[in-house]
Formats: sequence, structure tokens, C-alpha cells
Amino acid sequence: MERLLEKLAAAIIRQEGQKPDFNNPMNLRDAVWVANRKYIVRGMAGKFWDPASRKEGLAGGLHLLALRVASGWSLRHLINSWAPPSDGNQTSVYLTNVSKWTGITDLDAPLLNLIDEPPQ
Repeated sequence: MERLLEKLAAAIIRQEGQKPDFNNPMNLRDAVWVANRKYIVRGMAGKFWDPASRKEGLAGGLHLLALRVASGWSLRHLINSWAPPSDGNQTSVYLTNVSKWTGITDLDAPLLNLIDEPPQ
């Protein structure tokens, strides 16, 4: 699948429904790879990473997606981790939407099997 990470990121951002100027469009709770990171608390939802810019937030989201894909996670595993029901998410709706928007139909196949080789 061409541009797998970008398609996953776009679908997650769409599902999260954040405003276009929100710096953490993929709603990451943490970014352990960032030194001196800041957090914001959103009521009952808890603590979330507060990146300095939207580009940093997007890069962080893509970074985390790449790690999960490289670890052999399936779409079902990814979404159950990204938006767990224990956080009050409608995980099955989230999974259905991301599957539809990305065109990923096998929810249990390792996502890394969908990566295309870049043109040479």
C-alpha cells in the first residue's frame, strides 16, 4: 500500500476530530523520545503530550505509527492501543472508520506487510 503511514495518520487525525491548529492532532499521551516534554491535562481524559508545534505533533504521531508498524502490529492491535475502550473510546467505531478510510480490510494482518518498497 502506497504511503501507509500517511494514510494511517490521516485516518487517525480525522477520527480524533481535533481542530486544524491543534498541536497534538493524533492525541498522543506521551512522547518519550522528546527531552523536556510538556503535558496538558484534559479533565477526566487525563494527561496528554503538548508538543511545541503541529509539525512536532505530526512527526511524533508518525514516529509512533512507524514503531508500531515495524513491531508487526495489526490495525486491530494498533487501534485498540491508540483508542482503548478503557479510556471511554468507541474503539469498534474507530477501527471501522480507520479501516474504511485507509482501505485496510484485513484487520489482523501485520501492517508491515502492506508497506511498498519506495521507487528507485
